[in-house]
Amino acid sequence: MLTFDKIRDLERAERENRQLQRLPEDIMEQIKEYLHKKEKMKQSSSDAAELDNVKNTIRRFFELREKKTLDAALYTVKTGLPIENLTKYEERLFYALIDDVKRYREIFFSELQKEPVVRQKKTVYNVRRSIPV
Repeated sequence: MLTFDKIRDLERAERENRQLQRLPEDIMEQIKEYLHKKEKMKQSSSDAAELDNVKNTIRRFFELREKKTLDAALYTVKTGLPIENLTKYEERLFYALIDDVKRYREIFFSELQKEPVVRQKKTVYNVRRSIPV
């Protein structure tokens, strides 16, 4: 069963390590259940404050993993080395990012191989006064 202390431990471990940390397969379900229970138990202002703390910790945890996933996608495109410990949701993001970055790189480097477009200078004349006919 997930507790606030376990959520904080997950966030702390994620913050202190460079690599994505292994999570239980059903972490999203556990977090949803935990939040749902906390919402139902919210009766006093201290309960509301605790719920806010939990949500903030979950948000920080999510953002840490999100940044690591973005960094890992760039690293994988450069090196070809796979990443570990992605959740199924993060995997979708990861592979979409890899596809987009690879496509961008192909376009960028193929543009560099093309001959530069030579622009012809146009002569511009300024008419200062009309010439009588």
